[in-house]
Amino acid sequence: MNALARVAVAATAVLLLSGCSSMAEEKPKVVFDVPGGGVVTQPGTDIKLGDTALVAFPETKPTAALELKVESITPAKADDFKLYKIPENHDAYYVKVAVKNRGPAAVELADGLPIWLAISGNTLVQPSAPPKNFKPCKAPKLQKTVKANAAAKGCLLFFTPAKSIVNSVDFQPGLDENAIRWKR
Repeated sequence: MNALARVAVAATAVLLLSGCSSMAEEKPKVVFDVPGGGVVTQPGTDIKLGDTALVAFPETKPTAALELKVESITPAKADDFKLYKIPENHDAYYVKVAVKNRGPAAVELADGLPIWLAISGNTLVQPSAPPKNFKPCKAPKLQKTVKANAAAKGCLLFFTPAKSIVNSVDFQPGLDENAIRWKR
């Protein structure tokens, strides 16, 4: 094979490989007919605190649309824990959320709402159950099966290692790259 033929073969291989890699990087768009209208917030989207996301759920085979809103992230006051103890070397945060199942089907949340606090060090922190009758932060009252049109508002309590930096609140029912993130 002469030099010109080798260059042509190499160029064809590069084109084929680059075509394959760009196709692999493209994520398929989630399309779901949201009851009441609206556009599905695509997996991997960053939005601002206070904005509402419409999420097709469950992630793999959507049967419903969840309307999710993270209203605020607030450091807890030390006075809030006079009767309770924050784990040693930890800080507490309140995250106010609102959720509504726009349907059409019911949604199973046996493990709770998959919302996490993303902190420095690429770490995700699960919410903790607030103590009973804890007035500063009452969790949203959601059943394990959330019927269509059911809605709840409330507060999620997070304990983070002391002096961690809060990066976002993530709705992450599956893969990290598919998380929807509320950022300040």
